[in-house]
Amino acid sequence: MVKIYADECTWCKRMDEMTFNQKSVVNYVNAHYYAVELSADFKGSIVFEKTYEYTKRAGRGYHELASLFTNGNLSYPTIVFLDENLNTIQAMSGYKDVGMFQKILTYFNNNYHKTIPWSEYQAQYNPIQDNR
Repeated sequence: MVKIYADECTWCKRMDEMTFNQKSVVNYVNAHYYAVELSADFKGSIVFEKTYEYTKRAGRGYHELASLFTNGNLSYPTIVFLDENLNTIQAMSGYKDVGMFQKILTYFNNNYHKTIPWSEYQAQYNPIQDNR
């Protein structure tokens, strides 16, 4: 799981404070995912099958790896779910509260995305226990 953010992104900071700081989310992510943060503003090189660099365009620049993971749809925050072979399953952009993010975490971790449509899964979802 890759969290892509921009340094000045207000919604990224809010998601850090309101969602990623919740004990239930932290425990679930630590138990079931390898979590990585990627700043789209990072100016260094990253090797991921090949070398990706920061690209400066008119106005604001971005890191090429962030663009790859989001299929060029740079919106922050974006959470990218990868399979065991590091192929992108899905990139989900925008702020997610704790309840929604827990649904998303279990949907991908348990591979429900392979057999159950998202709308059906949401209707039958049971929340993760919050052990604050």
